[in-house]
Amino acid sequence: MVMSKVFGVLFLLTFAMGVHAAESSNFSFTSAELNKELTQKTVRQIYQDSTGYLWIVTQEGLSRYDGYQLLSFMHDPRQPNSLSSDNVRAVLEDEQQRLWIATDGGGLSLFNSGKQVFSVLLQDGDASTSPSSNHIRSMTLTKDGRIWLGYNIGNFSRFNPQDMTFEHFDTRALLPELDKDAAVTSLVEDGNCIWLATDGNGLLKLDKKTRTLTRVHTGSSDPLFSDKLTQVFIDVQQRLWIASHDAGVSVLDPQRTQFTTWQHENEQASSLAANLVHSIYQDKRQRVWLGTESGASLWNGRDKFTPTPPKTD
Repeated sequence: MVMSKVFGVLFLLTFAMGVHAAESSNFSFTSAELNKELTQKTVRQIYQDSTGYLWIVTQEGLSRYDGYQLLSFMHDPRQPNSLSSDNVRAVLEDEQQRLWIATDGGGLSLFNSGKQVFSVLLQDGDASTSPSSNHIRSMTLTKDGRIWLGYNIGNFSRFNPQDMTFEHFDTRALLPELDKDAAVTSLVEDGNCIWLATDGNGLLKLDKKTRTLTRVHTGSSDPLFSDKLTQVFIDVQQRLWIASHDAGVSVLDPQRTQFTTWQHENEQASSLAANLVHSIYQDKRQRVWLGTESGASLWNGRDKFTPTPPKTD
């Protein structure tokens, strides 16, 4: 495998949907050629595993790129060892370098790289050995080797890939004041806490020791900027970033005491490219990039954004 070629397309493909060919004095973007080979152009996630393979998650299957060829995996009802659902939401490797695939409708799958097949964990009668729903929206790996899963119904689970056991959390039982279910769109570990972004209930925070769940939302005494969140992300500087469907992005300082929010302004060229922010990424130079419905925005580290491609009059 040619590792340099895989790394070379990683960043380009990440922004392929929202960024067209463009150049500036600092960087350039081109369309990745393998876009033409994808089964579906809506890329939900790019993930590079420990061997260097690039995994591309779409809503119509999963693809693996080795720097030369694209190999696609799709559900085949005639093949029980095929991908459990084409509606893939996320992939990650556990501590044993095994690849797990979260699907919306097909539960949690494990990829066997030697045989190129999948085994699946589906919701069943034994809650301790199965996910609480087959409709998984998000997942993250924590430092203790556990995998946390967020579901479309708003609940979440902790999965131990060593002994294949689950611990489930009922969001509305932990927070009785909630009047609706809202998908857990993203999770991230923060010390002894798990932050959960939701699509409708704002930002949740689980204390792993006490198993207590708290919430920040637009109706809080210190209101959150949006309840419809797409991603929660912690950068190298330990800032907590929160992306939204409708109100831009908000950042919580490393001390976790104050939010700063940025939104798109029509008359401000250095504002965020759009208020619908799909993803947040920090590169090796510690620059923060935001993937929006109108392309990518590069944060200047203070209060401005550079759109890519740059806007022209």
